[in-house]
Amino acid sequence: EIVRWKGANDDEVEGLLHYPFDRKEGERRPLVVLIHGGPSGVDRDSWDADWADLELMWQERGAFVLQVNYHGSSNYGLDWVESIGGGKYYDLEVPDIERGVDAMIARGLADPDRLAVSGWSNGGILSAALVTETRRYKAASIGAADVEWFSDWANVDFGAAFDNYYFGGAPWEIPDVYRAKSPFFRLTEVTTPTIVFTGTEDRSVPPHESWSLFRAMQQIGKAPVRLVLFPGEPH
Repeated sequence: EIVRWKGANDDEVEGLLHYPFDRKEGERRPLVVLIHGGPSGVDRDSWDADWADLELMWQERGAFVLQVNYHGSSNYGLDWVESIGGGKYYDLEVPDIERGVDAMIARGLADPDRLAVSGWSNGGILSAALVTETRRYKAASIGAADVEWFSDWANVDFGAAFDNYYFGGAPWEIPDVYRAKSPFFRLTEVTTPTIVFTGTEDRSVPPHESWSLFRAMQQIGKAPVRLVLFPGEPH
C-alpha cells in the first residue's frame, strides 16, 4: 500500500507499507521500519527485494514493513533531495520516519510494543540515530553505518565531499556540528538490542565505524549487541 503522512516541516512524506501475509482484519502486528540508503535512494512501488531488503521474510513471519521516502530521497524533485544539505542532515529524515511509524500505530495496524528498525548504509546511519533518540524500538539491524563523523571525513573515499555538503563545512570549521551529528556520543542512551553488519574492505563506510558502534554498546552494557563481519565490500 502506498501511504502518506505529514513529516518534518509538515511536508507530505510518502512510503510503502507491506502487509503480513497472515494478518486478520483489526489485528495489530509488529512493524519493521526498513530504511533505504543513499541518502538520495528511493523505495519504489515495484519489485526490488535483495539481500539487504528482507521485507518478504518479515511479512512471512507476521510483521508489517514500512519503507519511508524521507527528505533527501530522489524522485520527489531537486528541492526535496537538497533539503537535508547545509547542516540539516538527520533533522528532517528522523522526524519523517518517526511520524510514519506514529501514523501506522494511529491506524491500528502496528503494535507500538513490537517495533524494529533496519537499514544499510544511509539506512543504517538513520537506524543508529533512531535508537539513540527513542527506546521504543525493540530490535535494530544496522548495516554499514557511520556513527562518528570526524573520522568519516578523512577515511572514506568521498567523506570530505559528503560531510562538507551535508554538515556545512569541514570538522575543524564546525566541530560542534560534527559532534552533535554523531550518534556515537549518545550511545549511552541506547537500550535496543542491536546487530551490526560491516564489510571488511568497505570504503564507503569503513568497518571502523561499525566497530565503534559495537565496542561502545558492548562497554556501556545497556543493550545486547553483536557484530557480524562480511569479507570484502558488501555495501
